[in-house]
Amino acid sequence: MLNVEDLFEGWSPFEAKTLDELWEAIGTKLPKLVGEKNTLGEGTEVQQAAWVRGPAHFGKKCQIRHAAFVGANFFAEDEVVVGHACEVSNSYVGSKTHIAHMNFVGHSIVGRNCNMGADAHIANSKVHLDGAKRGALIGDNVFIGIGVLIHPGTIIGKNTWVYPGAILRGEYPPHSIVKVEQKGQTVVPREKRP
Repeated sequence: MLNVEDLFEGWSPFEAKTLDELWEAIGTKLPKLVGEKNTLGEGTEVQQAAWVRGPAHFGKKCQIRHAAFVGANFFAEDEVVVGHACEVSNSYVGSKTHIAHMNFVGHSIVGRNCNMGADAHIANSKVHLDGAKRGALIGDNVFIGIGVLIHPGTIIGKNTWVYPGAILRGEYPPHSIVKVEQKGQTVVPREKRP
């Protein structure tokens, strides 16, 4: 079973001491932290056709790129990128994290200095007895490859690499490499098929 120290290096969102406190904070403390209106830090850029519906908070030097949608209760520390055609809401994202493009992040906490490759998604659903939606808890320095699907309730420890195309469910300890096993198959050439 993972703990907060397995996710974050010398800090914790909402100063949470347990993973249960982190999950709870998404629904209780996050809306208070974000506030009732959109706030954009110094040097933060909202590109054409991006929509910050909010309420949302962005720290300094963030980028909300073309056609991104930012929903309610989204908090970004400094230098966060919400890329082209991404949808984010009800989440806390640590500094220098890049949510590249065509991603979905909802009801989640993503650590500092992380990268989500194109078309990686964090699914969110009511998976807990308390009826609250849950996405994922992702630690610091996590690299998520292209096309990764992260199931609701997944927890990924710090300094983990997730290879492209993986489907994640459950807990992954710090310093892991998560790969997809592929088997090659021989396909009969088209002209020789019956």
